[in-house]
Amino acid sequence: MAITDEDSQKFADKARAETAKAEQAHRELEKISKPGELDAFSKAFTELQRVDKEVLDLAVKNTNLKASALAFGPAAAAAKELSAALQECEARVAVWRLVALLPPHIAEESDAKMEAMEAEMAQLDRQIQRSLDNEAAKTAYGKFSELRAQIIKLSRENTNVRSLTLSLTQKRNVTAACQDAWAALQQAIQNEPMPGKAVSPR
Repeated sequence: MAITDEDSQKFADKARAETAKAEQAHRELEKISKPGELDAFSKAFTELQRVDKEVLDLAVKNTNLKASALAFGPAAAAAKELSAALQECEARVAVWRLVALLPPHIAEESDAKMEAMEAEMAQLDRQIQRSLDNEAAKTAYGKFSELRAQIIKLSRENTNVRSLTLSLTQKRNVTAACQDAWAALQQAIQNEPMPGKAVSPR
């Protein structure tokens, strides 16, 4: 998993270039193959290309990494500012409990579990709002809330988590299917009688 958008794009471009080479080789092989000989491999290879495109399109968006950068950077700083401006100890605790829910939300794959975390965040948020008794706290709360909304939105897109899951499940399966189809094709070609080669009597 790349750390920056630039690295992600670089890796994705490299992967797409390798796929393009494989596709070119596949087209060349089609020209010299017998009708139907490539069908199983072509089907598996097309599915691999589809899954690979989905993985790369998701990975380059980097929404989970961007959400993490906001959570551990600007949002943590805004939470510290908000906590300092609040008068009630319980409200300060609520701020940090809310902050603590952001990283697991970013890493979570399940929509249901994210919804449960968001419900807990909303409860904590209401507790914090009841304690906004000065202008500094209200200003800090507005800043923190805006950052939290950005984090939740990015986390919900879940592009890094989804691309990793696809890589470990669908892509692994279709890659294996493609390799099996290729091995079967090679074996079939090897078993074909060569011109001038005597066929052993059964």
